Amino acid sequence: MGALATFAGVAVLFFQEKYVTGGLLALFALILLGYVLQEFLREPISLIACEFHMQILDESAHKSLVQKKKDLFVRERNITTLVDRHLSSPGKLESPSSNIGDEVLIVDEGGTKSLYTNFRTPLPVGKQIQHVLEFVVWDSFPEKTESFSYLVVNRQKVFKLILEFPHNRPPRAPRAYCLYKERSTELDFLAVNRGGLQLTLTVKKPKVGSRYLVEWRW
Repeated sequence: MGALATFAGVAVLFFQEKYVTGGLLALFALILLGYVLQEFLREPISLIACEFHMQILDESAHKSLVQKKKDLFVRERNITTLVDRHLSSPGKLESPSSNIGDEVLIVDEGGTKSLYTNFRTPLPVGKQIQHVLEFVVWDSFPEKTESFSYLVVNRQKVFKLILEFPHNRPPRAPRAYCLYKERSTELDFLAVNRGGLQLTLTVKKPKVGSRYLVEWRW
């Protein structure tokens, strides 16, 4: 009985060790798979924050100056182009420039404009940079009711829309909306400053796929 009991104990210990070893290997495999997926799915550049600043320069809204400012963190090597898509306007977009790019090209991509900022040398890896685009749009707000919107295509901590109007033509009845999955939600945190001449919308952690829109009447 003693021998049998001892053998049974050894067998149980053997199977326990085998089970523990198999469990550790499975855990290690899951950790490795998670790391591989993370590396595969991660974006080469992370968008931290984005700000659009638009100034309508005359009372007829003939000419407007738009600035798009992005805080970025570069994760991969050999990145020599930054692309800003989904820029649409009924008027003309021209004269793009960048604070860090060597050239900015306007590309028509199926009804919307994209700006390609090219660099002669790759962007520095493991560093945060600020990319600022400026461009002019002509005759983009001709209707009695107009709007300016931003489509969220990347995860980010915060984005901001700042709209400035001429002194002799302030916006009337400004409103802000979030459009997401065929639903429109009016937002109650649109800030009106400078005697009604500046509208500011700030959103923290916006959902990817949502569109934020500021609307006004002339």
